[in-house]
Amino acid sequence: MGSTIYSFPILHELTVSDPVFLAHLEKYLKDLTPYDKEIGADVRIKGIIYYGEKTDALCLGEYFDVVFNDQMMNDHKEKLNLVKSKLYTE
Repeated sequence: MGSTIYSFPILHELTVSDPVFLAHLEKYLKDLTPYDKEIGADVRIKGIIYYGEKTDALCLGEYFDVVFNDQMMNDHKEKLNLVKSKLYTE
């Protein structure tokens, strides 16, 4: 079976160093739990989180859907909005 490759332009790049936000983000990532069903995500935001030698990928949908390191996760709407609010206000 063939695969389709989609290419999306980078519209906005942001480096975040706010320690309060990063503490909230760290807690958000620790609280994520895997979603037990296979569904597709409508990803609109992709964040690469750098920890020195290690990286994680956090993908967010416009209104829902969270994918962390290629694993679909349960949504936490209020936490998802926290991340989006930081991205949209910078």
